[in-house]
Amino acid sequence: MSSSEFSQWQEFMRVETIGPGGEVERWASLMAALANGPLRKKSKAMFTVDDYMPRRWAPPPKKRPASVRDARAFVKGLRSKGN
Repeated sequence: MSSSEFSQWQEFMRVETIGPGGEVERWASLMAALANGPLRKKSKAMFTVDDYMPRRWAPPPKKRPASVRDARAFVKGLRSKGN
């Protein structure tokens, strides 16, 4: 496979999700479309695909960097377990 063909496949996979993630995304899109018909939220806002997507495909929340206070508490906890 050439570099050009590999790049084309990568772009295709980015645009057209295949596999379990793609199936869930298509299902969520269908559920949102159905719910936006006769069903409505109390706030009258439209449902979106994200309302039906499982959280396991969501990006993980960003962690804040550890501070000096966190490091001191960690070391203190290690020392108390050692005694």
